[in-house]
Amino acid sequence: MFILEWGHQFVRCICSGSVSGSELLRANQLIHADARFDELKFMTFNMEDVEKIDVSIPDIERVAAFGVGAARSNPNLRCAMVSTSEDLYGLSSMYQMTMEEAGGATWSMGMFATTDAAEIWLSQECV
Repeated sequence: MFILEWGHQFVRCICSGSVSGSELLRANQLIHADARFDELKFMTFNMEDVEKIDVSIPDIERVAAFGVGAARSNPNLRCAMVSTSEDLYGLSSMYQMTMEEAGGATWSMGMFATTDAAEIWLSQECV
């Protein structure tokens, strides 16, 4: 399950419980299709409260395909994932590699164990 929290130039996707690949895809679709997306500077996927992840390689490839398209309309986004899960770290790495291979990796991405660490990194000036 996930909820989206929108603010001035940022969005947080807060996930909890069990998260499926279709839910991650839906969250990304909602973010990228929103009129506020083009003005975003920061995006956080907070996965601290995820207990079960059911995401396949094809799911990650689909999410990355949406990311490649979205990066064309907003190339300067900083994106952070918050989790201590090794599985989620691996999925995040696969997402980054898939975007890079597709030529769409213009976003600055980071993986963090705490929300505080992610917010400090996100607040640094975009390069």
